[in-house]
Amino acid sequence: TLADLLSIYEVLISEDIFHWYLAIESEYNSLIKNGT
Repeated sequence: TLADLLSIYEVLISEDIFHWYLAIESEYNSLIKNGT
């Protein structure tokens, strides 16, 4: 159903945001360690 598709879509979006956040966090941590 349409509701099922929307729920799957929301899960995909939330996972993308989570992975994006992890990438930003690791980049931020590497900058701090490098002292730049």
